[in-house]
Amino acid sequence: EVVAAVGEAETLRQAVERERPDIVVTDVRMPPDFRDEGLRAALALRAERPTLPILVLSQYVASAYATRLVLES
Repeated sequence: EVVAAVGEAETLRQAVERERPDIVVTDVRMPPDFRDEGLRAALALRAERPTLPILVLSQYVASAYATRLVLES
């Protein structure tokens, strides 16, 4: 069951707090800048809820994103 669909990193964090999902699926790039907002949100969520599974997707081949996610989480 999808409990929330959001378009911004801050809204993602708010939805996770409100809905307490079993898993989070996000893209690396999210509005408003389409840079690494989703990645930063995933790292913040990992710090707040270390046991929450987070799947980060990207259509871009950028090993730096994967490296950052592994090293900083």
